[in-house]
Amino acid sequence: MIENISLPEEVEKSIDKRTSMGVVGDLNKYSQYQAAEAMREAANNPSGGGFAGMGVGMGAGAAMGQMFSQSMNGAAAQPAAQAATVPCVACAKPIPVDSRFCPECGAAQTPVAQTCAGCGAELAAGAKFCPACGQKVG
Repeated sequence: MIENISLPEEVEKSIDKRTSMGVVGDLNKYSQYQAAEAMREAANNPSGGGFAGMGVGMGAGAAMGQMFSQSMNGAAAQPAAQAATVPCVACAKPIPVDSRFCPECGAAQTPVAQTCAGCGAELAAGAKFCPACGQKVG
């Protein structure tokens, strides 16, 4: 009967690291964690008088800074892309969808149903031309 199976110490450490980072569930964070660990180990490495460790640490630090910058730029770009706009009912400048008043001209954004003077068709808010007959609005 087998009572115990032992793994080499390095394998156990790797499994422990991966398990602790698995709780986070983000591969990018795991990569950052590994880079930070490598910097710490390089800084503690006495070979080369510490200069090799400094070089590795600086390189890893630069890579981590670049990853951080990219993640921040991606996070900032998403909300900007999600901001929806509609044309103001008075001046037709783009304004946020939920605006009650236009920040450009101050007009209330309750759309007033307009009709075309030429054919009587209902016009959409901010329309410049009638969709039914093509006549210019206003």
